[in-house]
Amino acid sequence: MSRLLIAFLVVFFFSSCKKDKIGPQCISCEENPINTTSNTDVLIVNEGNFGWGNASLSVYNKSSNQVSQNVY
Repeated sequence: MSRLLIAFLVVFFFSSCKKDKIGPQCISCEENPINTTSNTDVLIVNEGNFGWGNASLSVYNKSSNQVSQNVY
């Protein structure tokens, strides 16, 4: 009886699993395509040292080729 129960549970758990798509998904790609060429800024995140609180956020502007340090 216990083998039957274990077999049922194994089949139940493996048949109920559903694979999710990995990564960002486009809901309506034809209607709203994601345009990545219009962005001119790139965010640069520095985590800093562990426990020191010296993280920083910089912005790189591709059109002017300049970096702004510690923008936050």
